[in-house]
Amino acid sequence: MRSGGLNVLAVELVKQVYRLEELLPSTQKDKVTVECARSLHHINSVLRVFDQATFLTVDVQQYVSRQRNIFAVLLKLIKLLSELSWGREARTRWGVEVSRMSLVVEVLLSALRVLLNLTHHNTEAAGHVHALEGMQLLVNAFSQVWGAVETHKLQSSTQKKNEFDSCLLLLSVMVNSIELSEENRDALAAWSYDDGAMSAQAGCDLPEALDTSGAFSGEDSDDWSPEDVILGGCTSLLLGYLMRGSAANSAAVLKAMPDGSPRLLLRALAVFAACHSQIGALTPEVAKSVLLIEKVLKASGGGDSNESDLVETKASKDSVESQRSGVSTPSLKTRAMKNLCSNLDDSDEGEGLHGQTQEEVAMLKRVATLDSRNSLEIGM
Repeated sequence: MRSGGLNVLAVELVKQVYRLEELLPSTQKDKVTVECARSLHHINSVLRVFDQATFLTVDVQQYVSRQRNIFAVLLKLIKLLSELSWGREARTRWGVEVSRMSLVVEVLLSALRVLLNLTHHNTEAAGHVHALEGMQLLVNAFSQVWGAVETHKLQSSTQKKNEFDSCLLLLSVMVNSIELSEENRDALAAWSYDDGAMSAQAGCDLPEALDTSGAFSGEDSDDWSPEDVILGGCTSLLLGYLMRGSAANSAAVLKAMPDGSPRLLLRALAVFAACHSQIGALTPEVAKSVLLIEKVLKASGGGDSNESDLVETKASKDSVESQRSGVSTPSLKTRAMKNLCSNLDDSDEGEGLHGQTQEEVAMLKRVATLDSRNSLEIGM
């Protein structure tokens, strides 16, 4: 930073992004050219350095946040690559240009990680997002990728992973952006009501989709997805922050819920907290956010007391243990069972999640471990 290295990288990033804009395909028939791919690789290299430099480094985050042009170019890049990755013409491209489309998503994710780092507890960064109409852009990007999730039911495992990572990072950036900024909350609420994006996508369709899985439904079923656990928890945090201090927002969100209550959001938040606890990723910051949003949701309309108590007990216990030990929360002997995560007795030690195959347990750990880094950069 003292040597001016970040300034050099910033100038290079701006130059490369505007060059990339000229190289990106302009029609459905145009392909991602070799020259365009080279530009994407170059941009990705610069973004990776920015990611490493800004991850949990407050002085670097604050230094970079003084430059609004960095936020402008990051948001521009997210807009361009989201459209290319998940827009109307994306499905055809994924069928014929898998490797280069995967590169496009990789660069998109790198840009989102840098923006996630910069917006962590940073009111100046949140101000830049608002001034550049970033909330509208992020909601549009989320709508595009969620539309792809809903449409492409038979995609490859690589595409599923790309879609999940994109959803997770977009939700996380939006959580960071509205957590300390009433302006961004208002912008998100206004855009949601006018466009219907969040109320239709994250506010309604996503929870309904989660409610069909065994981890969230009231049925005696073990057919659930680890990805749903993570996305459901992030969605609950986002909508909870949106509802915070606003009766109008609370009413609008609850109206979009399947049963008109916060029950589903509380349930998603409970399993999200339990999942993080199980892998040792429920940090004090995440626990504080979970407890805060639980209070917001309960105040908005109650909810099942068992679900609420689970969130509070799990988050409070793990936060206290983590603070006492001074290290990350240890992995707890817990398992998902009919919507709840119960402590195991010693006879169950070494078992996986109730009713899950070894492959599903491995998937949960992969998904939750991926989310654990994002969790360090979101929340209180």
